[in-house]
Amino acid sequence: MAEAKTAASKLPLYLQGKLEIRKASELFVIPTIQRRATDDRLRKMAREWDTRKIGIIEVARITDGEYKGRLHPTDGGTRVLAQQLYGDPDFLFLVVIRDMTYAEAAQEFLWRNGLAMKPSAFSRFAVGVRAGEPSALAIDRALKMTGLSGSPSSSTYGNGNEGTFAAFAAAERIITAAYKVGDDWDEAANHLAWVLGLTRQAYPDHGGKGTAVAHDADLIQAVSVLGILNPDRLIDPVNRLEFIHALTTWLYSSETKTKLFTNGSYMAPEHWKVATMYATKNTGGSSSRGSQMARQIGLNYNQSGKRLVVPPAAK
Repeated sequence: MAEAKTAASKLPLYLQGKLEIRKASELFVIPTIQRRATDDRLRKMAREWDTRKIGIIEVARITDGEYKGRLHPTDGGTRVLAQQLYGDPDFLFLVVIRDMTYAEAAQEFLWRNGLAMKPSAFSRFAVGVRAGEPSALAIDRALKMTGLSGSPSSSTYGNGNEGTFAAFAAAERIITAAYKVGDDWDEAANHLAWVLGLTRQAYPDHGGKGTAVAHDADLIQAVSVLGILNPDRLIDPVNRLEFIHALTTWLYSSETKTKLFTNGSYMAPEHWKVATMYATKNTGGSSSRGSQMARQIGLNYNQSGKRLVVPPAAK
């Protein structure tokens, strides 16, 4: 018996469970730990169903919480949904079932899909929170401190209610960079909350229903970079206000710089993107663009005679 257990433990995970045949209707895709394909994709899959390409569905029997006893597909959920919603709910799938906690099933999603880089940044966040991933939990804490909730598609101020935030790829970079500095996820969460609090103060809502420019991905990365490079200076309330002034106002008076914007012009995130492209002669990737925008904002602040440490110029 012991030898059999040892041999079984060496098998791939999908072969370690119990092999069964189950109807599509017997399986339950837990939406909070699985991406939902679009209805168009599910219809197309059901319409063009090819039994030769089904494969084995890997299933978690959830052992705790509100979903205890549910059979959740950790790999193959889209195929299951296609039959449940637009095909045949009685379609028989060959499944391998393993007992897992809710968190383990969430981690299984991240592990499998993370290898292929398939999940969106929002999916990594949403499932990561449920899987107990430290970076996702840190982002979640920061959003709650700022009165925001995550959204896969839109960023809004909230207009007195809870706003939404969608720039999760930027938030991941910010949280990771802050954690590398302090080796503390709580401090990383505080840093992201500070960034969002500052940008929302600099670019407040005036009752509009459009996108929250204060949540712009490049903007929050730029402010984060300057905050990490100048931790003591920008925390000071007076310096914070001076920084916000430099963030929202073009302070250059030289002829070469006033060709871009006139002295005293209002600067929104889109203006900083123009200034950054002008300085670097290219748009760059998301990460480098935020760093180079930080340089332009910092140099603008330094026109006041004070000095912020700024990132080096792009090579």
